[in-house]
Amino acid sequence: MTWETVIGLEIHAQLATASKIFSGASTKYGAAPNSQASLVDLGYPGVLPVLNGEAVTMAVKFGLATGCTIARRSVFARKNYFYPDLPKNYQISQYDEPIAFEGSVEIELEDGTSFTIPIERAHDVADRRDVGLRHLGCAMLGVEDRLRDDLDERHTRAVVVD
Repeated sequence: MTWETVIGLEIHAQLATASKIFSGASTKYGAAPNSQASLVDLGYPGVLPVLNGEAVTMAVKFGLATGCTIARRSVFARKNYFYPDLPKNYQISQYDEPIAFEGSVEIELEDGTSFTIPIERAHDVADRRDVGLRHLGCAMLGVEDRLRDDLDERHTRAVVVD
């Protein structure tokens, strides 16, 4: 039996917005624990999320910079999870209909050679991870590449580290 290495990545980058993706709560770095969570972030009954337009603009700019097709329509969906540090037990994400898709980015290696990573999709997502509720609901951009069989650990390291 022969094994073939297939590497696919989904990388999340926090967008530098002044407020969270679905609430007006601050995203200021270094704040005290539990000081930047709104009722929307905590999932209180009766509260409604309002999309941060700055996060959408940043996602579109990323899509244009990487040659992606920008969707005329994208949809946010609620994904239910149970995590001890996720008070509302769901995350809002653009899984089925992302804001940008089918682009690429060129990566240069230390030896001067380069390779292209095809981007399958880029989508806005509310961060679900947190310590002390500081980052809960921060705007994130999820970027997924297409599964590739010609990449090795050297390529993966360049994508993740650089």
